[in-house]
Amino acid sequence: MSRDYKAMSREKDTLDFVPTFAFWRNACHTFAKNVCKVTTLAKNEDSISSVLAFMRSLPWSASLLSTPEWRSGVCSRCLEKALESVPEGEKEDFKNTVLDYFLFYFPERDRFGQLMLVDAFVGFVTGIAEAQQELEKEEKHEAEIVP
Repeated sequence: MSRDYKAMSREKDTLDFVPTFAFWRNACHTFAKNVCKVTTLAKNEDSISSVLAFMRSLPWSASLLSTPEWRSGVCSRCLEKALESVPEGEKEDFKNTVLDYFLFYFPERDRFGQLMLVDAFVGFVTGIAEAQQELEKEEKHEAEIVP
């Protein structure tokens, strides 16, 4: 790593001062939080492949919500399971936040915005998965070397 980069990275990132980047940071945070909340509440297998299956079946437009294909897909089924598992006193809040996000907010977003959110999330998730696999390989290799 170059010396210039080290010095620069210790300073406040100039992107933090640009309001549109704050928007994307918040948008990615909200998207990730809602995806994880639904997949956890739906008691899906806690794996990257189940999260990606959920994301592949997102409603990309409001017109998809009424189709039999979407209603039988992973996203729709996870939303139903998640709603069923939410405690009664928290259902209204869940409906007004998480369900509204996936059933009203996300499908109405510009296609470019949708793709950016999904791309950012998938990039991070797959990066984490690959890093975990590499660490597991290193640990296995070290365990084989040590008698």
